[in-house]
Amino acid sequence: MKIKTEKPISQLRPLEVQCQHPNCEEGFHYYTGPTKRAAKKGWSGGCKDCGDKSIDWERIRKRDLNDLQYTFDSLKKELLRNVCWVNTLEEGVIPFARKRGKNAILQHAKDIITKRIAKIPVGRFDYRCTPTKGKEIVHYAQHATATCCRRCLEHWHGIPQTIVLNESQIDYCVGLVEKYLNDRMPDLKDEPENSHD
Repeated sequence: MKIKTEKPISQLRPLEVQCQHPNCEEGFHYYTGPTKRAAKKGWSGGCKDCGDKSIDWERIRKRDLNDLQYTFDSLKKELLRNVCWVNTLEEGVIPFARKRGKNAILQHAKDIITKRIAKIPVGRFDYRCTPTKGKEIVHYAQHATATCCRRCLEHWHGIPQTIVLNESQIDYCVGLVEKYLNDRMPDLKDEPENSHD
């Protein structure tokens, strides 16, 4: 399913798009990831729409926090993830992040991932557990890094949906959120900033 919008990609807001919205003509795909479920449907880890196979899944699935640039460059080949990385965030996201500081945001990310993502999915809601609107930067980070639901986590990072995430896997997800914060808000301080409003 192609994205149905009259807006240029550069004007899309991060949460106006969904994972399965490709725009292959402009280099944005919808990858299925080489999972057993995808293989049963005849998908081989390429783009569902055009078949692009430029992702080195084995490299990404090593989950090496020291090799995240390749992972992030690959994630940015999907429209939703790219929009979350490079387009303007919704109003209020940046001030809300500054008001809390990086340490509180990362603790919140760990809480969110532990409570909503770490469990084994049992229903449709478990695949829609990360909001698609609001001023919470963690949600943008989760969509950008494919840590928003267990399906995306399995497709991109090779962590099966059939297990409860362990502490190391949770820390990996939080590490991705932290790298996103460092990229999107390089001047974000560890502690809350005082508001002069």
